[in-house]
Amino acid sequence: MDATPLTQPSPEAWRPTPFSTDVFGHWGQTVSQKILPLVAHNAQPSEHFQGRATIARFHDSVVADIHASAHRVMRTRGLVSQDRQRYFKVLWQISGSNQLDQKDGSATIHAGQWAIYDTSRPYTIETSDDSHFLMLLLPLEEAGHWGTGIERITAKALPAQGTAEVARAALRSLLDSNVELEREGQMVLQDSILALMGAAIRQVDLASEGEQRAAHRKLQMAKAYIERNLTAPVLNADSVAQACGMSRRSLYTAFNTLNLTPHAYIMRCRLALASELLAAPDGKRTITQVAYELGFSDAAHFSRAFSERYGMSPSQWRTRQTTCS
Repeated sequence: MDATPLTQPSPEAWRPTPFSTDVFGHWGQTVSQKILPLVAHNAQPSEHFQGRATIARFHDSVVADIHASAHRVMRTRGLVSQDRQRYFKVLWQISGSNQLDQKDGSATIHAGQWAIYDTSRPYTIETSDDSHFLMLLLPLEEAGHWGTGIERITAKALPAQGTAEVARAALRSLLDSNVELEREGQMVLQDSILALMGAAIRQVDLASEGEQRAAHRKLQMAKAYIERNLTAPVLNADSVAQACGMSRRSLYTAFNTLNLTPHAYIMRCRLALASELLAAPDGKRTITQVAYELGFSDAAHFSRAFSERYGMSPSQWRTRQTTCS
C-alpha cells in the first residue's frame, strides 16, 4: 500500500485529515510532524507494518484516531528539552493495548481503559499489534484548574467511564463528521474538552481517595486484631482476613501501605512482645516457653527470627536487659 500524503491542517478550520502508510519511516516522521516529536521503532520487519490515522487540530490541541501495527515510540529527554510546548496526552484504548512507562509509573492500557501522561517528561509506549486508540493532546498551561489530582493518576490505566467517556465519544463523533469548526468553535471545543477531562480526573481522584480510606480502615482493623491475638495458636493471613471480614487480597492490599506482608507484621509484633517477656524482671518464662506461647514451632526457629530482628540471641537480650535493670 502506498503512503497517503497528509496535508497540513489549516490553522483556521477543523478539518479531520486521514493518513495511511505501510512505510514505517514515513509513519514515524508524520506522527512526529503532525502530532508530537517522538522517536519511533518498528517491532517487526518493516514490510509488515500498517498504520492509518485521522488527525485534526483544534485551537492549541490535537486529536488523532490511530490504527497501527506493533511498534514503540519514545519521548526522549532530548526531545523534551527541544520542545517549548507542553501537553497532557490522553489515550483511550479501543482495541489491542498500549504499555506506558513514564518516570515511576507503568501501566498496560487495555480496551475500555484510558490513561493520561505529561509530554514534558520522557516516556515510552509499546503498542501491540492491531492496536486502535484515540489520542488527545491538551496544552498543559490550560489545565491548571485540574488541581493536584492529576499527579496521582498520571501513567495509570483508568476505566473509560463517566465524563472521560463523554469526551472520547464527542471527539470520535467529530472526527467522523464533515463539520468544519472555525477558530471560535475550536476554542469552545477545547474549553469543553478541558472541562470534561478535569471532571474525569476529579472523579478518579475522589474514587482513589475513597479506596485509600477504605484500605486504611481495613489496615487498622487487621492490626488491632493481630495485636490482640499474638498468642493465638493460629494467626496468619487467612485467619486475620476471615476474622476481619475481608478477602485475603484486600488484606494484602491494606498492608502494602506499610510495605509489609501480613505475615511480616505478625512476626514483628510477636518478636516485640517476646522482647518484653524476656526482659520481665521475674524471668519466670524460659526461652522455649516464650517461643511456644507466641506461636513458633520450636525454640531454634524463634531464636533465628529474634536474632535477625534484634541483632542478638534471646538469651543475650535477656542478660542485657537484666543487667541494665
